[in-house]
Amino acid sequence: MRANIISRSIWKFLAKRKLKSENITIKYNAIHIIGEFGNENALDKLYPFLSDDEQIIRNVASLSIKSITGKMIKEDKSTLEIQSMLIDLFRDVKSLSSKISIIEVLKELPLKIREDLLGPIVKSSEDDLLYSILVSLEDTQNLEILEDMLMVSESKDIVIRRVALESWVKGLEKIEFDDILEYITPRLHQLIRINYELQLDGSFLRKVLSYANQSQLPSPKAYPDFIIRYLTELLGNWDYDPEAYRSLHAIVVPSYFTFSDDDLSESEQPFMIL
Repeated sequence: MRANIISRSIWKFLAKRKLKSENITIKYNAIHIIGEFGNENALDKLYPFLSDDEQIIRNVASLSIKSITGKMIKEDKSTLEIQSMLIDLFRDVKSLSSKISIIEVLKELPLKIREDLLGPIVKSSEDDLLYSILVSLEDTQNLEILEDMLMVSESKDIVIRRVALESWVKGLEKIEFDDILEYITPRLHQLIRINYELQLDGSFLRKVLSYANQSQLPSPKAYPDFIIRYLTELLGNWDYDPEAYRSLHAIVVPSYFTFSDDDLSESEQPFMIL
C-alpha cells in the first residue's frame, strides 16, 4: 500500500515537471496522469490548459479537472472555491473553444450552478457553444430555461434542434405533472411536432391531451398527411381515451380540409400548416 502511494507521488512529481514541455504528447500524458492521481491542489496547474491553443490539450485538461472535481464531490469535500474559480474562468475567457472546454468541467457541478451561469445565455448563444450549453443543462426543470430551449429548437442546425427538443421533453417529464399542465397545454402544437420529430411513443402527449383544460387549448392548425398518419398510428396504440381524442380533434385539422382564398393574406388564413 505504502509502495503504491510512493509510486503515485513520483508519477505526479514527474508529470508536473513535464507540463511545460513543448512536445504535445508529453504534455498530454502529463495532464492525464495528474488527472488520474492528483487532488484539489493540482487544479491550479490544470486550469490554464483549458485555454491552450491545441484542442487535444484542452480536451484532456477538461477531462482531468472533471476527474479531480468528481472525486472531491464523492468525498464530500467543499467545492465552493472550485465553483467560484470555474465560474470566473468561464466569464473571463473570450475564446469559444476555451468556453466549451470549461462547460465540460461545469457538468460536475450542481445543476443550480449550471442553471444560474448558463441559463441566461441560452438564447444568445449559437453553434458549438449553444450545443455544449444545451447538453450541460439537459437535466434542468427550470421552466424559463426550458422555454428558451423551445425557442432555440427552431434552429436549422439539425443537431442543435434535436438536443434542444430532447432536453425540453426530458425536463417537462421530470416535473410534477399538475405543475406543468397549464404551461404545456397552450404549447400542444409544439409537443405534437416534437413527438413526430423525435418519434416518441406519445405517452406524455396523450396524458397532456387527456387532462388538458379545453379552454386553454391552442387554436387549431392544419397538419400535412405524414403527421396525420403518425398521429393516427399513436391513436391506434393508445387505450381508449375519449378526453385525449376530443382534445386532439379540437386542435388538429388535416390539411386537405382547409381552403385557400387569394383574397386572404397568410395571417388571415383559418389554418396554417406547421
